[in-house]
Amino acid sequence: MPWLSELVFFMDENNCPVKVPPSFIEIPNYNVKTVPTGLEKGVTPHALLICGYNGVVRNRDRTILGQVKLQLRQLSKMGYKAHLVWSRPGA
Repeated sequence: MPWLSELVFFMDENNCPVKVPPSFIEIPNYNVKTVPTGLEKGVTPHALLICGYNGVVRNRDRTILGQVKLQLRQLSKMGYKAHLVWSRPGA
C-alpha cells in the first residue's frame, strides 16, 4: 500500500497555485490518488511530506530512514514532485 502524503497541491510553471482538478477531488480519500491525466500544460502536482522524529536516525544530521525514502520514491513514480518538510521534536 502506498504511503500517504500530508498535503497535495498543484502549481503552474510560474509557481502560482492552480485549482485542484475535479477528477482528483472525486477520488475517495481511502483510494490511491494518482496524478490525474489531462492536466493543463505546465501544471505540476506537488506532495508535501512531514518527516517526524521516527523518520530519521537519532543523533545524526537528518539522515532519513528507509520508510521515508520509500515514500518519496513512490510519490515520484506516481508523478508527484515530492517535498520533505522537517518537524522538530517538542515543537
